[in-house]
Amino acid sequence: RKKIAARQGIPLKPLTWAELFDYVGERITRIWLDQLDIDDIYDEADPQQLINIYFQLKPGCLRLFLEEAFPESTSLTPFCDDQIVSINSMENVIVNGGVQQCLEPRGFAKTARVSRAALWGVLGGFRKFPLCFQSNAEKAKDNLTRIKTELLINKVIEAMFPMLSACCRHAEKNFRAVQEIEQVATHIIWQMDEIRLPNVPDPIEGEAVYSGAMIKAMPFAKATGLSIVDPQTGRDIRPDCILADDVQSMDNAGSMINTQSLLDLYFGSIRYLNGRSKEMATFFMQTIFEPEDMADKLRKDPSIQTIKYSALKSMPKNVEWWRDEYRPILF
Repeated sequence: RKKIAARQGIPLKPLTWAELFDYVGERITRIWLDQLDIDDIYDEADPQQLINIYFQLKPGCLRLFLEEAFPESTSLTPFCDDQIVSINSMENVIVNGGVQQCLEPRGFAKTARVSRAALWGVLGGFRKFPLCFQSNAEKAKDNLTRIKTELLINKVIEAMFPMLSACCRHAEKNFRAVQEIEQVATHIIWQMDEIRLPNVPDPIEGEAVYSGAMIKAMPFAKATGLSIVDPQTGRDIRPDCILADDVQSMDNAGSMINTQSLLDLYFGSIRYLNGRSKEMATFFMQTIFEPEDMADKLRKDPSIQTIKYSALKSMPKNVEWWRDEYRPILF
């Protein structure tokens, strides 16, 4: 496989056990070998065994994935209790389905968690086509760029899925070339608004669980009539999960016309993107900017389970500062 990859320009270099720990230390064992005895799986005298084993992401480990796989970004500071509840709720939707909303204040790392949760969902095989929504095209592009960057340079993901990382790096440098593994096309798509993960052979399962999975990011208001064809099968494919991050911007949150337009779009079209026979797994991560904006309206809808966190958990112990000039701001 190394020689074939080299001839086709895919810089595949299998990791040894020692190299793996140089990359990620003990994180790999805490995430993917949880509840397992490492001595029962590997013979450290033969580290090449690692090359032929593909770890599987398990339900219940999204929080560990966010904490351990992104030490320089998402997990720079520990998650607070509210963030942990939100992460667990998002994982429940990704794995089991349902419709939920978490209302969180600004600066709560919502976007970073949503984008990396989408990546966790496809790498673990829980979802084949998560659709990430933002309020505008620029934010959607930034969101997908964040996901692509992790696939290109994240050392934990490279250690976990070396073939996938090699294919993504090859596609980044040769986006017009037809990519093949063992003379079989991977059908990878590497665009600004969507990616399709390559079809990658697996020595145990025959094909990696993430093969053919897609992630698309786009503005919420542009989702009408969404239609995508799988380049391998030629069939129309539908999203199976929606991860929506502040789909109404602060600038237009006060517009009742805009709010109603977005609500009509969701209840009349977006919730049925995977067909009308089953409920779309949907998770809203939003901030209430104005009373009666979209997030506030969804909070009052009995069909959507909503968890709301306050920006100020309690008043500060030293309350002298708000008794005079700051009093009109708080009351």
